[in-house]
Amino acid sequence: MRSACGGLCAPHTAEPTTLSQWAVADSVQALRTSCKYGLQSLLWSPNCDSSVKKHVTRVGCKKARNARSLSEMEKIPDIHLSLPHLPERRQRELERITRSILYHARPVDIEFILLFGSHARGDWVQDYDTGYDSDYDILVITKSERKNNLAFEHRLNSEVRGELGASFPSTIKIIAHGLRFVNQRIRKQYYFWVDVVVKEGIILYDSGRGQLAQPEPLLPDERRAKAQEAFEQWFKSATSFLRRFDFEMSLADRDLLGAAFELHQTTERLYHCFTLVFTDYKPKEHDLEVLGARAALLAPEMWSVFPRQTEEEKRLFELLRRAYVDARYKMDRFVITAEELAQIATWVRALRDLTETLCTAEIQRLGL
Repeated sequence: MRSACGGLCAPHTAEPTTLSQWAVADSVQALRTSCKYGLQSLLWSPNCDSSVKKHVTRVGCKKARNARSLSEMEKIPDIHLSLPHLPERRQRELERITRSILYHARPVDIEFILLFGSHARGDWVQDYDTGYDSDYDILVITKSERKNNLAFEHRLNSEVRGELGASFPSTIKIIAHGLRFVNQRIRKQYYFWVDVVVKEGIILYDSGRGQLAQPEPLLPDERRAKAQEAFEQWFKSATSFLRRFDFEMSLADRDLLGAAFELHQTTERLYHCFTLVFTDYKPKEHDLEVLGARAALLAPEMWSVFPRQTEEEKRLFELLRRAYVDARYKMDRFVITAEELAQIATWVRALRDLTETLCTAEIQRLGL
């Protein structure tokens, strides 16, 4: 786990950055015609001096009347991140996201804000052909433990996205949990929390009050319970996608590309189910060839369930492998027939049966 803010993110003295088009600080007319969230965004700007802020408080728009007091807003620490593996523009976007989260969630309740996912690892994607841009994955760790955590997440996502506006170039996905919950998951070595917080997480904000735990060795009973939980979760998810595939193929106007993606997701989830049961780890990987090769290190039959002896078998497996991206983002170039899907589906069903057999046996062995 790395820190991009050097502990508590204190105000910085760097030169102000250029304002975005939707927050022009030196235009009184722009202030009066700001959109619903424009005034709030303006106040975050380092170019927004005290005289402009005073003017904003006099502008009689609904958002200004409902906003928290200016004195409270000024208590939010300025954020200056150092993320050399990201372009300057993305670093500034993350600063804006972090400030917005602190404002809407109140700093007194925020212990940590972490970046995880592709932007933390450095393998983010911006595809100009398809328009795909990797999301910003943000974990907010709070001091309090909320009973209705999903409602808090929904509100925080809505308010942050609303403030940043539709012109913000990337999608933001925020999840939020209490510090006690997160530390409990880390100690018990839940793969998501170990990966997100311990291995790949980058701290964007640290209140200096809380402390994150470290993974602890699992007892045999705990290991078996985790394997059982992983099997139930991921095998159920895989079979759900397979049912969607069957339903899609039963329709008169069936979506063959959607059906191909559903078969891919069935296969991916079966591989994840297998590796979680056997190793208590899920790699961040969507390539079925890579996932199958890793599973084969533990059980060679997990590879041979997809025959690749003939050119036709290799071609069909390649269609399944490509479906994760091409069936959604390159639809004009990805072609697959109902007959091809039917053949691939027989292999996927064989993988489902094999995964169930091997995982059940492994869980029983862990219980001995």
